[in-house]
Amino acid sequence: MIPDRFTFVQVLLACTALQRLEHGRQIHQQIIHGACESDVYVSNCLVDMYCKCGSVEEAQMVFDRMATRNVVSWGSMIFGLVKCGQAQKGLDLF
Repeated sequence: MIPDRFTFVQVLLACTALQRLEHGRQIHQQIIHGACESDVYVSNCLVDMYCKCGSVEEAQMVFDRMATRNVVSWGSMIFGLVKCGQAQKGLDLF
């Protein structure tokens, strides 16, 4: 069975809850190979996972590559920057 966007979202939520950054990175590689990175919901989960696991730089890279962003995308990135001590960057992004 090939994972789809729904599967990836659930696995990323688990990685986030368990603070498993390395597992999240591995899942991200599978997402790239499975061509699901363009899905806004999957990308939002990636941004959220990277931010909540303390890798705001990787979250920013995903955010910057997103072709489509929604209110969740912006909120996740701004929250992540603030949470990681980069409040000014969060305000600038706003």
